[in-house]
Amino acid sequence: MSSLGMLIVLAAAAFCSDFAAPTVDIQAMKRKAAESGAAVQGAAVQRPRVMSGSVDMTDFLTLLEDMTLDTTVLRGLLGQISVSFRPPTNEANAEYGWILNHLYLPDSLRDPKTGGVRYNLNSSEISTVIHELTHAAEDLLASGSAPAGSPAYEHHQALAMLASQVRDGAWAAHKPRTKANELASYYMGRAVADVADALDALRIYNARLGGGGTLVSDEEQARRLGGHILLFDQKPVGARPGGDAPQTWKDMQHRMLGHADVINAAQLGGRDIGVEPAAEIKGRLFQNALGLKPPLSVRELVDRLNDPQRRSPGIDALRQEALEARLKSARSAVPASR
Repeated sequence: MSSLGMLIVLAAAAFCSDFAAPTVDIQAMKRKAAESGAAVQGAAVQRPRVMSGSVDMTDFLTLLEDMTLDTTVLRGLLGQISVSFRPPTNEANAEYGWILNHLYLPDSLRDPKTGGVRYNLNSSEISTVIHELTHAAEDLLASGSAPAGSPAYEHHQALAMLASQVRDGAWAAHKPRTKANELASYYMGRAVADVADALDALRIYNARLGGGGTLVSDEEQARRLGGHILLFDQKPVGARPGGDAPQTWKDMQHRMLGHADVINAAQLGGRDIGVEPAAEIKGRLFQNALGLKPPLSVRELVDRLNDPQRRSPGIDALRQEALEARLKSARSAVPASR
């Protein structure tokens, strides 16, 4: 679990303890989001399923889109590789094989109903999939001959810069490009997982606890607030006093995304690589390696979630759950008639 993910778990536990809220099960909330999202879609035209080899990747792509990420480049990449499930080996939990362009994922990520990758992955599992997809992008997409400024070109440049940095590492003179590729994949996995963790915190605060709406005074106020996603220091005008979010969450809302550290995680051949990618390299990778166009901060993530032009099953479901949580809170605040 990332450091951001651990902060979320601890803060959620503290919040629920202080206000006697029910135990928060993030994965159950994700399952509900998937189910609610499908209902929200109603009779809307469904996008075609995305198969890579024999594995359905549609739900994983939907998960990323619910995180406000762009999956255009990734959809193209999945068409160039073949995905399959297998039990973990002694050498790897997941693995991309460049000779056959084959991506192997652990059986634990399989949805028994669809046979594809599960929608309700936790941030560590998301990191695993993104890590291996980044290896595939390094192999098939990154190119110094691509148009300058394109994701493929910027990805290639970032890897070249990282290989140069790696040469200065303790044991990195040997195969610097291989080590750079591994560092980049570890970084991308963790950076995207941080976006997932930030969204989980916002989901808990807004959809389960009602956000500032937990303290709304009446239904009219709750409906005015609607499904608007709040940051952790925001409350509606006229809200009842109390119920502040934990300080760790208030601090997190100022956090910039894409700054994940990997120096204590990235390994090759069972040995630590011992290099932390420079900030400029991280920025290029985060924005370009898979063409995800991620938010650069938690505040930008919230702005995207509140953009009426941005629609996805999970985002629609999050807004609906936030409204329902606020209405429930408002009704509980009204004294029962005698």
